[in-house]
Amino acid sequence: EKTMATSASQLKKTYQKAIDNNSSAAPPSALAFSDFDTDTKLQVNKLHAGGWKSVLSERDFAEQMTLIESQLYCKTLPKEYLAWNKKEKEILSPNICQMIQQFNKVSSWVRSQLVAPPRLKDRVAMLEKFIRVMGHLYELHNFNGMMEILSALNNGAVRRMKKTWEAMSQESQDLLKKIEKLLSHEYSYGAYRKHLHGIKPPCVPYLGVYLTDLTFVLDGNPDKVKGEAGEMINLFKFRKVAEIIFEVQQYQTVYDFEPVSLMSDFLKTLKSVSEEACYRFSARAEPKNVEKAVGELIRSETELENKLQSLKDKHSELQIKLNHLQGFIPSPPPGTPPQFSPTLAPTPSPPPPSPSPPPLPPAPASGPAKPPRKPAKPGSAPLPPPLCPSPDPARKEIPKGIPPGQQRPKKSGMNNLPEGTFSTSFSTLPSLTPAALIRNSSATGPALSTSASSALTSPSLKRKSLFGSATKIEK
Repeated sequence: EKTMATSASQLKKTYQKAIDNNSSAAPPSALAFSDFDTDTKLQVNKLHAGGWKSVLSERDFAEQMTLIESQLYCKTLPKEYLAWNKKEKEILSPNICQMIQQFNKVSSWVRSQLVAPPRLKDRVAMLEKFIRVMGHLYELHNFNGMMEILSALNNGAVRRMKKTWEAMSQESQDLLKKIEKLLSHEYSYGAYRKHLHGIKPPCVPYLGVYLTDLTFVLDGNPDKVKGEAGEMINLFKFRKVAEIIFEVQQYQTVYDFEPVSLMSDFLKTLKSVSEEACYRFSARAEPKNVEKAVGELIRSETELENKLQSLKDKHSELQIKLNHLQGFIPSPPPGTPPQFSPTLAPTPSPPPPSPSPPPLPPAPASGPAKPPRKPAKPGSAPLPPPLCPSPDPARKEIPKGIPPGQQRPKKSGMNNLPEGTFSTSFSTLPSLTPAALIRNSSATGPALSTSASSALTSPSLKRKSLFGSATKIEK
């Protein structure tokens, strides 16, 4: 009894040590679609789009499927079967969890493929195709793969399609009945256990049977039992556990098939839809109430059209805002309904803004410097103010507060004359008194009239008359 107790304690310590060592290791991750290169992604996408039906035959599909599952089955370790139903099973039993994930992935994919075709003949052809695949898996002794497809066929979304099952050929019906009888769960999978024990490896047993047996043995039996000498180790329980694990190891043999990388990548990255979506597709393919199904289709089509229109409106609004931010078109008035345009027309780039003209330089003073005025003689009439004073060099040509390009247009007449015209004409005249002007005019030309002389000497001299007389003198 001491020896048995010591062995049991050592076994428990060894098992706990193995669990502690595996707890720090990360579980193996499944192959992801993002891990492929660009060319592989394109080829795998073609297979996912339906190309697998023409590329892969039933035999090739079964062989590659068997090869993948056999590799996963051979990786499982005995200690994983002791901890697969614990809370940390993903860490303690990584290979078993990965095989379960592959089982669920294949089953969901087969179910999605069966309910997706809208036509009856396409659904019947797909159903018969998977039944033939199960026939090849039976020949390869891949019972785990057979159960994956059979569980998909027994799904409620597939079983409810009565027209599809009735249209199946007699040969496919007979083969399906044979497989269902072999994998029946009656008598705790009695027919399957008998057939499995009579074949030679390699094979891929149905893993669910072993996991179910281990659950009943580990959870249904205590570790220790009461005896005459007190509590004793339940050897019956651990003996049954050892027998199950020994049978698992007995069939861990690898197939000699040549792996095809493209098919393997396709089978490891199968895509499927949810169970609710599968049932919805099945109800649309074979509805119980045709009027209700047609109403749902019309309602779904209306919802899709409304969603599409909202996306178009949003696209149009974003396009208008983009053009407005770029300054190509003015902002639309509020309340204007957006107009959808499928493509954004290229808008020419606006011309660069013209630089503002520099301020004009002041006009230089022309002619000799004007001498200072002499003081008027006593008793003579005062001199009139200058006819047109010379422009001030510091005077600005552009008034303040008026931006360039918005100055008032010049009027016709004397304002259109070049700058400095009057300053050039009258600045050259000597500063003469009216009497001197009369004497000079009599010496150089005809004598001025009496009215002109009286006008020059009159104190009420007008600028207009003097301007006309000065013009004649200058001529």
